[in-house]
Amino acid sequence: MKTAKILVLLAHLATCIDDSLLAQSTPRQPRAGDVSPMIKLHRRKPDPQPLDPEISVQINRFFNNLMLGEADKIEKAYSDFLSGTRLANNPENVQILAGRTTDAISALGPIFEYEHFDTQTIGKRILVATFLGWHEVQPLIWRFTFFRLQSGWVLSDLRIDDDLETIIE
Repeated sequence: MKTAKILVLLAHLATCIDDSLLAQSTPRQPRAGDVSPMIKLHRRKPDPQPLDPEISVQINRFFNNLMLGEADKIEKAYSDFLSGTRLANNPENVQILAGRTTDAISALGPIFEYEHFDTQTIGKRILVATFLGWHEVQPLIWRFTFFRLQSGWVLSDLRIDDDLETIIE
């Protein structure tokens, strides 16, 4: 009886073993996903370099308006912040961003503080500033991408994320 159980167990194990493990003479070829997780998750360290005053003033005004927390103030914060950008060309963008931010504030609590987390420059004309907005439940990640024109810095993209894994090293 014991021998039968051992044979069944061995047969089961044999079906689970990858054939490439049995072939000792030829090593298994690497496959996608074989890289160690430490390498996969490596990101550059945050570097919150001081922002150009033109950018800093815009972002500070935007967050101060958001910290007022009222739905009409949130829409005005976006209208003012996006004014003169390609994002403002479609009024629906302002409504969508303001609506999603209002929903986030309802779920996470009001924003009570914000912090500059990272600055990344790409060439001479692109600057990405990442901020953390502190809420009662959890922070939100705010990523502002600016493009420098002849006339000055213009917001070209705005991303809001609640996935903290995107900034954890």
